[in-house]
Amino acid sequence: MTGPFGSGKTAIAYYVISKLEKEGYEIIVASEPEEIVRRFRRNQRQLFLFDDVFGKYSSNISDTTDRWKTYCSKINEFLSKSNSVKIVITCRTHIFLLNEKFFENFKTDLSFIHKDLISEKIVLNLEERRKIYQSIFKPNPPESISANILSLYHFYPVMCSSYNKENLLKYLKHPVETVSAEIADMQTHSDIGYLA
Repeated sequence: MTGPFGSGKTAIAYYVISKLEKEGYEIIVASEPEEIVRRFRRNQRQLFLFDDVFGKYSSNISDTTDRWKTYCSKINEFLSKSNSVKIVITCRTHIFLLNEKFFENFKTDLSFIHKDLISEKIVLNLEERRKIYQSIFKPNPPESISANILSLYHFYPVMCSSYNKENLLKYLKHPVETVSAEIADMQTHSDIGYLA
């Protein structure tokens, strides 16, 4: 599953695994492909979750892709022997696009379904965005938050969940400026917080 920062990849992945856990799957949140090899149980229902599988930034992808290449054939062998093992992978769109060739090779080694959260078929529509707003802030969005503002950014889910009600309109209209101001304020108050 791919999508930009804040588009809901992790939330959707955890929703899926919570449903499968209720169906008797053992859930394994993993960070390295060798964990599949180490923890695979042929006759057991298992789901391995790799959230941001190649990291959040493109700078660290080569080590990770090398590890996946090393274990890909073994993982594929395991998956071909068991129809009760599933792997859910999330990846940021920019990393996916920068490394599309690797992903094409990856697709041939492992059979999987790719869902892009910003594709026309599954991108959040206006009604879904209103429901996200309502789930966090309770009432309907005020008239000052137009349909255009609600539909402006792909990282809308995280925007709602990470910002307070009083400043939401400013945040939705000008997220870069708002976050930049918060980072500058953080830098003046705490070097450690700024570096984090």
